[in-house]
Amino acid sequence: MGKDTLKKIVLLSPAFILLVLLTGFASGIHLQVDTDHNGRINVLKYSKSGNLLFSAGKDGTVRVWDIKVKKLINLIRISYLPLKMIALNPVKKQVAVLETDDISIFRISLWNWESGKIIFSYKLQSRPLFLTFSSQGNFLVAGEPNWQSLVVLNAENGKEDEIARDIHGIVSFVTFSKNEKTMLIYQPSGKLLYWDIRTGETIKEISTFPNLSHIALSEDKRFFVAVYQESLVYIDLLSGIAVSRIESKGVVKTSISSGGSEVAGIVQQDGKTLVKRYLILNKSFYELGVSVQESENGISSLTYGGNDLFLGYKNGSIMLMLPDGSYNKFTGNRLAEISNLYVFKNRLYVITPEKIYIFNSDFFNKPLSNFEKNSFAMSLKILPNPLESPTGIILFSPDNLLLWRKGAAPGKVLSTDPEMTYIDDFLNFGSSLLSLETYKNLVISVQDTGQCLVNNMDTGKTEFTYFAPGMRKLIMLDTTKMIGIKSRIGTYETPLVLINPETGETVPIPDTSHYIYEAAYDSISGKLFTIGVEKIDGKSYTIVKAHDGKLFDRSHIMDKFKGEDLAASIAVNNKNDTVYSSLGYRSITSYRYGLKQVFETDTEIPRNLFISGDKVISLNRNSTITVRYAKTGAVLFTFYLFKDDNWVLLLKQRGMYPAGYYASADGDRLINAVSQGRILNNYTKYYKLKFKD
Repeated sequence: MGKDTLKKIVLLSPAFILLVLLTGFASGIHLQVDTDHNGRINVLKYSKSGNLLFSAGKDGTVRVWDIKVKKLINLIRISYLPLKMIALNPVKKQVAVLETDDISIFRISLWNWESGKIIFSYKLQSRPLFLTFSSQGNFLVAGEPNWQSLVVLNAENGKEDEIARDIHGIVSFVTFSKNEKTMLIYQPSGKLLYWDIRTGETIKEISTFPNLSHIALSEDKRFFVAVYQESLVYIDLLSGIAVSRIESKGVVKTSISSGGSEVAGIVQQDGKTLVKRYLILNKSFYELGVSVQESENGISSLTYGGNDLFLGYKNGSIMLMLPDGSYNKFTGNRLAEISNLYVFKNRLYVITPEKIYIFNSDFFNKPLSNFEKNSFAMSLKILPNPLESPTGIILFSPDNLLLWRKGAAPGKVLSTDPEMTYIDDFLNFGSSLLSLETYKNLVISVQDTGQCLVNNMDTGKTEFTYFAPGMRKLIMLDTTKMIGIKSRIGTYETPLVLINPETGETVPIPDTSHYIYEAAYDSISGKLFTIGVEKIDGKSYTIVKAHDGKLFDRSHIMDKFKGEDLAASIAVNNKNDTVYSSLGYRSITSYRYGLKQVFETDTEIPRNLFISGDKVISLNRNSTITVRYAKTGAVLFTFYLFKDDNWVLLLKQRGMYPAGYYASADGDRLINAVSQGRILNNYTKYYKLKFKD
């Protein structure tokens, strides 16, 4: 199975954490772990003040990077929705963002990027054509594609300003004079308009090319470069004249270097994505070269940082493009892709397609009341993943775990002991597995074809076969009852069915959900908890329900989320009748005796939930792991696992001071101590918690 890797650390007692909080090494310091975007980077922006790079993308976060040292300064969780635009306040530590589903949600918000605190938010009616600040940062401006196009917000409080109320028609570009007395507007009709903000009158109107797109403004605001038809054009902003023009087909984004001597564009041609660069000399374009063409993990965004060209990618990485068209890595995809985790007694199993990590610590099975009085050692054992794919894990007996292959490949189940000293082949399937459950000596499987099997672990024989298109999961309640969750397709037009595994008799359970995709059964209370999608007043909602009664025909809604959240999960603690869900892309919610409690939010979005005594553990959307105190919802720590086997355990910061961190031997390089938007060199050592001898 491979060579074990063992480490021992001491987890901090809360008394020591309190000591750190009270003494604190410096005011306003926070610890930041270098992590990359979980998916496509939609936009990059450069801030000359501080030499910082801002990135935002599909994962709903804004990340702030120190360019000089290639370190992450801050990570701001904005939304579960993609971020499509950002704008930087030129005089304050503020970033404005657009979050949108490109259907019905179009929301801009303003944040302090140093503290991560929101200042205001504002709902738009449609996706804006641009988002920008005025020169002194007093106004935030967006342009909607309608007759009353300009939305001008006071950057202090988010209230609408009336300075552009008399400007009619679509506006696709705006910039301000240095003193904010004049606003320059471009309209797709081909009009450049100089507007006096104080009087509300037109100072000057100039005609230029119509329907310009992908406009990039020079730093001195004397010209902009834009796409016209299948060309790049240089527009002089004093005359409106297109001084020069060069053919460039398929340009989708542009950026101008700080000195205005170079322009670059992302070009899409024949299924390929590439970058073209042009020298601007005497107001004319000269092609400098083309990057290596890429069809996979293509370039999705770009910006100049000074005269350096940064490229954002669909896989979340950032590269620095060199003058010869080659690349230097700025930041890559560091986090390991965790497909599952599982807690059993004092072990935490973390599984990636390549490896299995077994963390062994009394922390996982001892109450926090004991943890307050003691410190615990933790060991780590690293093994290769025998399935070499995303893998599920489930307990079969105290001495037996099952590993099962997830994803599109044909299903396979392996049997192993808790320390994984042996691996036995147990079951093989002709199609992929959607779920695997256990009950006593039985293994219950559902394949994506709708084929359902109940296999006897002792005999290796199939005891029951069932076929139901749209079935997602089967849960064995006892030897005569199974509950199935599914879509409405098939013989029974209901997402819930009760099946007798001895006779095959099926009883449909009426339910209003269009389909149910997750369920958990509490064997103590006899209740079934589900997450499904249904229509309410013509709109889709994701619903958490509790079902009870002999046939589970009584149900009530515990929670709902407007829209579809198809990755939320449920966990049941049958020792205290508490149910937890990660519905809503926000945090974890607990439900007990009709009371609902929303846990404190963290920078990451919890997805899969697990109960370990008085702790709730979440596998987050970006493959980090967060541990919370189940009673209060307080975050204890966040765990980061990296592709190179390094790891960081960051204790939750309280107040102004970080409580500290643990890290693997080479994990220190991924930790940054940050104060007022600056990396404090060699400062993280004061917060590192030492290994046990």
